[in-house]
Amino acid sequence: MGSVHDVVPARGGRLAARLGQGLTRELWLVQIGVFLNALGWGAVLPFEVIYLHDGRGLSLGTAGLVVGTLTGVAVIAAPLTGPLIDRFGARAAAAGAGIALAAGYAGLAFAHSAAVAFAAAAVGGAGNGGLLPAQSALIAALAARDVRHRATAVSRVCTNVGFGAGGAAGGLVAGYGLPGLVALLLLNAVTYLGYVGVRILVVRNPPRTEPLGGGYRRVLRDGAFVHLAATNAVIIAVGWGVLP
Repeated sequence: MGSVHDVVPARGGRLAARLGQGLTRELWLVQIGVFLNALGWGAVLPFEVIYLHDGRGLSLGTAGLVVGTLTGVAVIAAPLTGPLIDRFGARAAAAGAGIALAAGYAGLAFAHSAAVAFAAAAVGGAGNGGLLPAQSALIAALAARDVRHRATAVSRVCTNVGFGAGGAAGGLVAGYGLPGLVALLLLNAVTYLGYVGVRILVVRNPPRTEPLGGGYRRVLRDGAFVHLAATNAVIIAVGWGVLP
């Protein structure tokens, strides 16, 4: 019979395996990057219009257009990211998107005119549109088929927790006025660079598969996927629409 010393490590090992959700150390490091990314973004998002209007003197309409540029460019950039992932790999695409986001939000921190704000928003929006597709593709490529759903779920949890924690922390920092708002933008840029560092330094480049022919026409022929994507878009639109 085994001793109690044999039983305790065995139980500890099973507990660690359960908590780890069957994900590799590399995947958990990716999830840490996802959390840092969401933490910075959550801290900034509620205060973007306030910063541009109260801090930089832009009219509410112009401030709204700058923030809209971030989202609008992201919508355009997202479908263009797929071919880039096929050509350069998900890790490189995610790193490039993170760098663009860092540059965009750092630019917003020093935007003293509408022109600079719009340029920074366009750069940040391109990164925002590219990040989620590349990040999702990277996680899917690194995860074994039988734990891919867990890896995706953990990624969403990290995003939601980071976003919520960032919003709470951002409210405290924003209370210091313009210096606090500028600090939030710069800290957000730093979290994106931290995200890129995790991608480049500790995540291997996953093996790349041959791209399937047909492009987005192949995707649009998948009725179940199109239905799911449309439903998801409606839910997100309603959810974000009530935030203000």
